[in-house]
Amino acid sequence: MACQDVKTRFPSENLDSNYRHDPRDWADTTGAAEFLSLSPATLQTQRSRGLSPVPYFVISRRVRDFRPDLSAYRRACRVKPAQAVYEHPSKAAKASSK
Repeated sequence: MACQDVKTRFPSENLDSNYRHDPRDWADTTGAAEFLSLSPATLQTQRSRGLSPVPYFVISRRVRDFRPDLSAYRRACRVKPAQAVYEHPSKAAKASSK
């Protein structure tokens, strides 16, 4: 994944025993893969190799992702457009010689 090295604080790090579990806050592997624009097989392979970009939970032998963690990861991967407009060096040289 492109954002593997991103250090992100995931919302699930702050979950405590008083958290009221809403089923809509959780995604299965297929839903998580779709949200991350990956195939489910790719996500499963990354997890089995310890390369998962997002923390996940195993609850009763079922893998679940906390949707706010998925959103935090996608926000961390966002690339902001450059402030300056790129100009090819050959055009810059022609402009400066005039």
